[in-house]
Amino acid sequence: MKNDTLKFRLSRNLKRLRKERNLSQFQLAELADVSEHTINSIEIRRMWASDVTLQKICEAFGVDAVSLLLPCAEDIALEDTMRKELQRVVERCVMRTVSETIKKLLCR
Repeated sequence: MKNDTLKFRLSRNLKRLRKERNLSQFQLAELADVSEHTINSIEIRRMWASDVTLQKICEAFGVDAVSLLLPCAEDIALEDTMRKELQRVVERCVMRTVSETIKKLLCR
């Protein structure tokens, strides 16, 4: 798994949990004993959380680190939708290619 994927998941889950609890970045930073800049930088994927920072954030939310790195339901639904759309596009392209090939063969 790419580091960018984990960074995206951490960012998205951190922001989602913060908003679910009606916390500002400043309030979460105070609860986790980290800087507001750190919270902001993680949410916008500018930086990766250190082990210590990740642990502090988890303690502030009362969750484990795994839950911050798993894909959320919206991501799974989006991936499934994208997969289905990609499959439709590929099928259309294949059918068009087959159709064009048949036409070329018949025109010979």
